[in-house]
Amino acid sequence: ITGGSRGSQNDTWSTTQSWCFCLKKGVWKSIAPMLKPRTNHANAVLNGEIYAIGGTTMDIVEVECYDPYNDSWCFVSPALKYVSNFAVAGCLGKLYLIGSCAIKYNTLTLQCYNPAIDVWSIIASPFLPKYLSAPCCASLHGVIYLIGDNTKKVYVYDPDANIWQKVQQLHTLHENGGMVPLGGKLFVTGGYWKGMEGDYQVEMEMYDCAKDVWTREGSLPCLWLYHASSSIFMDTSKWREPFQS
Repeated sequence: ITGGSRGSQNDTWSTTQSWCFCLKKGVWKSIAPMLKPRTNHANAVLNGEIYAIGGTTMDIVEVECYDPYNDSWCFVSPALKYVSNFAVAGCLGKLYLIGSCAIKYNTLTLQCYNPAIDVWSIIASPFLPKYLSAPCCASLHGVIYLIGDNTKKVYVYDPDANIWQKVQQLHTLHENGGMVPLGGKLFVTGGYWKGMEGDYQVEMEMYDCAKDVWTREGSLPCLWLYHASSSIFMDTSKWREPFQS
């Protein structure tokens, strides 16, 4: 976990603090702080390192990289174009930043970072999606899947072919949620309002890439707003409780 703020209009303090959860001990421990305080930023993993992107200023997307073996952060080149409404994913050895300026509601820009030469580039890609609110992306099978909370459309980007395509749409909107790959499939979480005066529903859907099919997986146990999600493989030999069929 990196950065964050108090979230108050009277106290917008943000932090450089970084934390790591030790699975063996089941405890959190602090690691080297980031070089700059960040909030409303994004983290992405690439080549065994963690990148913290954005969340520092209103005119530039600053980026730093964490080396877990040396417990140290270092600055890398900033993105070429400022974005504040964005998502990030590592794919095929490069970092992809997809976003826009939320204030101006302009179309998305696709930026790519090559860590081998510490250089960003802006990619002109056919069929790049228009404006997406709160974009969310994940990498799976060498491509990047992209969604937003203002549409059911699902986009997929192939870096090798440099082209965007649409796949099967989601069943519902997923606001303020997350998207993670697990077991060769994608899982999307997030909520939506059921009717003008209805309840707020938080549901999960699973995408089968081979079949191009989304399946409803039911509601989440709580109405979590602005949540994030992640996946992990567990050693079943160390699981003490019986698995439910």
